[in-house]
Amino acid sequence: AQPKHVDKLGIRPPVEDVLEWFRSAGFTEEIVGESIQKRNLILFHQTIQPKRRSSSSTKSDGNDAAPTPNNNTRKTILFMSLVHGNEPLGLINLLHTAEALTAHRAQNLFSLALKEDEELLLLFFPIVNVDAYALNQKFSQSEEMGGCRRTNLNHTCSSSSINATTACPELTDDGVDLNRNFPLDWDDSSFERGEAGDDNDDGVHCTYGYAGYQPFSEPETRAIQGVVEKYSPIDASISYHSRANSNQGLLIHPFASDVYHEYKSKDSKLRIQQFGESMNPKKGFNFWGGREYFPDVYVVGNAKNAIHYTARGTALDWLYTKGNVSTPFVHESGTPCDRRWCSSRHEQIVKNNARIYAEAGVTLVELVLDVKHPRSHFISVFLASLVIIVSVF
Repeated sequence: AQPKHVDKLGIRPPVEDVLEWFRSAGFTEEIVGESIQKRNLILFHQTIQPKRRSSSSTKSDGNDAAPTPNNNTRKTILFMSLVHGNEPLGLINLLHTAEALTAHRAQNLFSLALKEDEELLLLFFPIVNVDAYALNQKFSQSEEMGGCRRTNLNHTCSSSSINATTACPELTDDGVDLNRNFPLDWDDSSFERGEAGDDNDDGVHCTYGYAGYQPFSEPETRAIQGVVEKYSPIDASISYHSRANSNQGLLIHPFASDVYHEYKSKDSKLRIQQFGESMNPKKGFNFWGGREYFPDVYVVGNAKNAIHYTARGTALDWLYTKGNVSTPFVHESGTPCDRRWCSSRHEQIVKNNARIYAEAGVTLVELVLDVKHPRSHFISVFLASLVIIVSVF
C-alpha cells in the first residue's frame, strides 16, 4: 500500500501518525534510545543502490560480483526535526522532504548518479524531543496558546509543576534545551544550579535555555550522538527548526558559537558556503504562480549573520567539529503565524511553504551525489518548448 500524502497528516501530526507514515513509505525502523519519559526514540533509514549494480548483478556469472559499499563509499545524509518540542513546522518540512526523496523519479535519479561501488543512505530522526511534543499536543486545547514546551521533560526546576490545570506559560521554565547540550563550547556559566546529586534543586536556574548539568546529560542528545557515531562519516545533515515570528527562512551553517573556530580546511569552508547558496532558490520566473519574481527563500550564513545571535553547545557545531559530518545545516523555516505553534487557519500556507522548503533537502542530496541540476534542466527545456510553440503561432 502506498503511504498517504504527508499533507493528510495535518500540521501538528500525532507521534504515532508520523511513525506510521515512515513505516508505510518503506523505511527501516531503528530504536536508538529512550526519552526521559521512557518513549522510544526512533530513527528511520532507507538505502538506495546504483542502477548499474542492479544490472550487473542480474547478468553476473558468479565471478564478477559488484563491489560492496563501505563507510567510505556510502553517501550518508541525516535529517532531524523537533529537537525543540514546540516546532512542528520543522517536522512538517522534514516530512515533505522525506516524501520528495522517496518519490520514484527522485529515487531513479539518485540510483543513476551513484557509482557502482556506492550507495545512498538516508537517515531520518523525525521526533527527537518526543516527550515535549506529546505534552504540547496534550495541552493544546487552545490552538493559539499551544506549543509552549521547548525543552525536554527532565525535571530541573523545583518550582515547576505539570498537571491538568496548569496554564501553558507555566510549562516553559523547566527541562533542558537539547540544542545547548552538546560538548563544543558547552557553557552553563549563565545558569545557577545546585550541586550534582543535591536533593534540593532550588538552585537550578529555571529557564527554557538551560544547557543541562553537563554535555550529553540528556538521553535525547545521547541518541543523536549514537546515531552520528554509528553511521559516521556523514556527508551532510539538516536539522529542521522554525522561527517564532518571522516569515524569512534561514539556512545556518557552522558556526553558531561566539567562540572563534577555524573551518577544517579552505575546501571544507568553500563546500559549505557553496552548498548553502545552491540550496537557496534565486530570483526568477515563477511559472506555476504566474509572471512573478520571488526573493531568495533563505538568508544563508553562520548564526551571527543569519539569525543575529549566537549559541554555545549546539548540535550544528558539534556535528561539524566532532561528529564527522562534512556539511551540516540548520534549516529555520519562516512562520505564517505569530508563534511556532500555528493554528488550523494557517494550515494551507504551512503546507504550501513546506513544499518549497523540501527543495532544500532534495538539492542537498543532489549536491552530495553531484547531480547536474536535472530539475532545472527539465524546466528550462519545457519553457523553451513553450517559447517555440508561441513563436510558431
